[in-house]
Amino acid sequence: MEKTKSYIVEPIPGPWHYKKNGFQITIGNESTRHDYLEHDYTVCVIEDNSFQAESNACLIAAAPDLLKQLKSAREMIASAMEKDDPLWFTQQEAALLDPIDEAISKAEGKE
Repeated sequence: MEKTKSYIVEPIPGPWHYKKNGFQITIGNESTRHDYLEHDYTVCVIEDNSFQAESNACLIAAAPDLLKQLKSAREMIASAMEKDDPLWFTQQEAALLDPIDEAISKAEGKE
């Protein structure tokens, strides 16, 4: 059986925003606007009027910023560990690297 190749491409750059219109929430960026979508690129559409739908839209819209900050935090922890100075890092911080790496891999489609 032939394996299918998977191609990972860069996500649409943030920041992402969400717009609510009745029962529909559209998440996307705003670099150029199409009048009917109010986004240059639509990341996703949620058709639901629950409070959870709006919370999910907020989380999805924050994804590019969250990933950027997580990568920054990971680099700070790794840099402190390289100094091998207990004043710069603790074992608790070092233990964060594996779950941080897993989360970044998942966000980048590498998991």
